[in-house]
Amino acid sequence: QLLKSMLSELLQYNITDERLHELSVSADMPTGLKRKLEDMYIIYHAFNEAMDSGEIPKETVLSYVTGLLSKADFIKDCTFLFDGFTGFTPVQEIFVQGLIEKSDMVYATVTMDRETLNSKDKDNFNRFFMSSLAIGSLYRCAANCKAKVMNPVVLTENHRTEKEDLLYLERNLFRITDEKNHYEDEVKNIYLASMESPLEEVQCVAEEIYHLVRDEGYRY
Repeated sequence: QLLKSMLSELLQYNITDERLHELSVSADMPTGLKRKLEDMYIIYHAFNEAMDSGEIPKETVLSYVTGLLSKADFIKDCTFLFDGFTGFTPVQEIFVQGLIEKSDMVYATVTMDRETLNSKDKDNFNRFFMSSLAIGSLYRCAANCKAKVMNPVVLTENHRTEKEDLLYLERNLFRITDEKNHYEDEVKNIYLASMESPLEEVQCVAEEIYHLVRDEGYRY
């Protein structure tokens, strides 16, 4: 499983076996890491040779499709929408850039607050950190193909809930600050439960869902 994950990461981040070999023979590389890279190169090189028989791993399908974009005249007047992405691998960035160059318009929706959107600092503890990486990727793609970037449309109204304790949690979750901040009113919509196993957790959640649907008029 670990080997499969390693190969998947190398393919998604567009790292070739030649690049691994270059790193493994680098004089500046620590001995321990150097030996690991040598082993990785042997495995990765053998894997790529096996794939030369005509098989296409799922991680390389996007690269294959990207190579066909220049011939895909049918997408010239198309509009594409990306929804829910929290970052793009280098292979995905190349594909998105190809779509921007070829299509009529590309839209992307990203979940984040206005404060994070306007901030130039990248805070790893910000709950919208991954969303900010996705925006950075899109700006890079647009800059690389000299595409015009429209002003972002910021939706400030929260349609998911009007409950103040949930809104407070959303605003402050994972946010580290020097201010002593806590919710002043009674918490009515957040519940904590402690279970001894993941199975008990699932049973608890399932029973609560069943109760809400059967007795409280909730719907799926």
